[in-house]
Amino acid sequence: MTVTGVGLIQPIKHRAGGSGSSFSPLDIPDLFGWWDASDVTTFSYSAPNEVSQWADKSGNARHFSQWFAAWNPLANSVTKNGLNVIHFDGVTDILLGPAGVASSDPCTIFTCIKRNSGTRVHFSNGGTSVGWSCTTNGDSGLGYGMLFQGIRWVGTGVASTAWTIHTAVISNFAASAVDYAVYKENVLQVSGNTGIAATAGALQVGGDDGARDNIYAAEVILVKRNLSPAEREQVFNYLQAKWAI
Repeated sequence: MTVTGVGLIQPIKHRAGGSGSSFSPLDIPDLFGWWDASDVTTFSYSAPNEVSQWADKSGNARHFSQWFAAWNPLANSVTKNGLNVIHFDGVTDILLGPAGVASSDPCTIFTCIKRNSGTRVHFSNGGTSVGWSCTTNGDSGLGYGMLFQGIRWVGTGVASTAWTIHTAVISNFAASAVDYAVYKENVLQVSGNTGIAATAGALQVGGDDGARDNIYAAEVILVKRNLSPAEREQVFNYLQAKWAI
């Protein structure tokens, strides 16, 4: 797979106490969306601690929302490294976003999550029926990887309930197929070509059109291009330091 970049993001300068670094995802060229659960000012509520909107910090106004209150995830109840996270219950909770990355666009996605239980998806671009999704527990209990159109699952390893940083790089839509690479803690887990196309659709977090996932979600970063290995490492280091993973 060919992965391209546009140069290094500014070097990270760690601060004491594991609170993150001077680096910000806003430093990333072509940032598509950034959702940060540690910033509780990005939440709107339908009831105390029940999140009806999770605002995008990228400046692109790609907010997640859920008008149906019974499907709102919870905030301000669980923390990681002293920072707030969102809890999706794996039964009904899901937040829906606007249109995701177009089917012809390469992208890099980072999700910092902890899986509690569930069957499949924690972040989706288009839903399992048409698009691609990030998974921590795919078919038969195996599944640190991705799902394409609900018919092509790629992954490796045994499902875990540990906090993890999931990174996926998607590119090369030639011949109606997609090149992919999936990383766990910035270590390559699986890569290849799907043999099928990916179709554009709406963003979803906490599940997709076919399932819900019982997870804690800390942060999601979506970039509309393939980051270089050095850039990808810098974003990983930022998330690792901030959330103590």
